[in-house]
Amino acid sequence: MDYKKISILIVLLTGMGWLNIAEAQQTNQAEIHLFARYVDGNGIEMRWFSDNNEVMRRGTETGFVVERRVAGTGSFQVIETVQPLDEAQTEQLIQTTVGEGNRADRLRVVTELRASDTEHLSGSIDFQNRIEDLVNRKSAEDFRTMTFMLSSFEDSLAARVLGLSATDGNVMPGQTYEYRARLANPGGLNAVSVVTEVTATEETVDYEVPILMNEGDGELSFIWEQPENSVGMYVQRSFSENGPFEPLNEVIELNLRGNQYEGPQRATFADKELNNYRTYHYRFYGQNVFGERVLFGEASGTAS
Repeated sequence: MDYKKISILIVLLTGMGWLNIAEAQQTNQAEIHLFARYVDGNGIEMRWFSDNNEVMRRGTETGFVVERRVAGTGSFQVIETVQPLDEAQTEQLIQTTVGEGNRADRLRVVTELRASDTEHLSGSIDFQNRIEDLVNRKSAEDFRTMTFMLSSFEDSLAARVLGLSATDGNVMPGQTYEYRARLANPGGLNAVSVVTEVTATEETVDYEVPILMNEGDGELSFIWEQPENSVGMYVQRSFSENGPFEPLNEVIELNLRGNQYEGPQRATFADKELNNYRTYHYRFYGQNVFGERVLFGEASGTAS
């Protein structure tokens, strides 16, 4: 398998508090987290992920059951059993939806990785020679779980291929619902299904956060607190406030921290080898769990 086709760059350790795979497994606590939002004309869109390698492996092989109830009432009812796509189904999706290219490569890789035996996975990782060893990666299973999550963040079709997404179109506008996802075939695995409440009302999510900047000799450095509803960053730069902006990274960068870290989820970026006394303009984007790139900050500065 050619892992170089996956357009993900992991640089440090992350962003989302529940994404502590190693720590969760050390305490034998497994959870399935479901994220949901209402989109007018479509319904309630959902994504779910587990902080446990075995739960993710089992779910992306045998599927997940999505359940719903009106908030504060009765018992949960099954609304869908979501199955991952096999290789043939993925190829059909590629041909009818995206054609050939990087996106098709990503979908093929996650399909192959889902079907592979982890004990045969390589112990080293090299994404186009851009990454050093992922120090916090304890096993091939960690690598596979992170790949599934990040691929789904980058591309909604990857979540569909892996069986990590669903849409509930049978909802009443204004009604509040509770959702949860569980393994279709737990096989003895005990995973807590974390319940998510969502109202069928379209709301604008505010991703904007302050960007702090330091001007140095030939460089500009930035720091911010990562928005809770997004991960990673893409950075664009321009010589004009109105653009055009050029990307400074083609693949998502994550800010990673150790498992025990409980402080602010701050992220950093430095742009070096700049011309002094020239003003540069920047835009910072993240990925939300629904596979969308979202603008969360802008900044301008002059190297000195």
